[in-house]
Amino acid sequence: MIGGMTQLIEDAPPRTPVRLKVSTPADLVASLPYLFGFTPSDSLIVLALTGKTVSAAGRVDADAVDYPDQLRARLESVVRHGESTIVIGWADPVSRAERVVAIASAALGGANEAIVVTGGRCRADYGPWLDCPAFIPAAEAAGLEVLPNRAAVARMVRGPAASDKQARRRWAVASAAIQRSDAPWRAARFDELLARGLERADDLSVGELTELAALVFEGDTRERVWDHFSQPLALQHLGLWRAVVAVVDRAGAVAPLGLLAMAAWLAGEGALATCCIQRGQLLSPEHSLLRLIDAIN
Repeated sequence: MIGGMTQLIEDAPPRTPVRLKVSTPADLVASLPYLFGFTPSDSLIVLALTGKTVSAAGRVDADAVDYPDQLRARLESVVRHGESTIVIGWADPVSRAERVVAIASAALGGANEAIVVTGGRCRADYGPWLDCPAFIPAAEAAGLEVLPNRAAVARMVRGPAASDKQARRRWAVASAAIQRSDAPWRAARFDELLARGLERADDLSVGELTELAALVFEGDTRERVWDHFSQPLALQHLGLWRAVVAVVDRAGAVAPLGLLAMAAWLAGEGALATCCIQRGQLLSPEHSLLRLIDAIN
């Protein structure tokens, strides 16, 4: 079974990984919401292990098993990062969870362990049913956040409503001002706002957050972001670009969504990164930044 699982904490300094040690299938199942950031019900989950440590993890909706060719490619992109594989079907009723596990295992040519999760219980292979703990004390003490479902993750990046006239007006004003400025001014202003925002995102006003979105809308300024992205700064970027996405009108949301996705990927927040990419692609399917982040993710 798993000896350790690593998950970065969003708000708890120092910014080092938290290692969750589990010893039973039930413990493993209880740890998955902390790994993904939400409770992965009606899901197929695959874990790649190196020794006794989870080295890669992936989750898709349970309906993904109805598309075996696409499913195989997605699962193989995870399992290639480990030496052994655990396949988990998390669904109600139990027959649905069993079907998910059977199809996924067949797509991979077998798994080292298969776990069925349903109704708060789990069963590894054909072993006894075990009650799953409601929480893991070490994860709760570390402040790891668990949202109720994936829809709650998607709501984090939906931004203002399309009918929000104030957000639309702020974007129009900020965008016009940036377009009138020259490249040196944009670079200096971007560096100033980015430094303040990474220090403390709350210190930026709604207008300044919108201005930051307008600055990264321009390709020459957006390229400056990459000099500041790193895993040690991932959580600061996560907080900043979440704040930007929360206030910017959809007309200016694509680049901030891409940057938030990159920060989420660096911080180990795969579900958040995917939600950013999906919303961004609805707004601008061919945006180069989103295509890059999607490939990385």
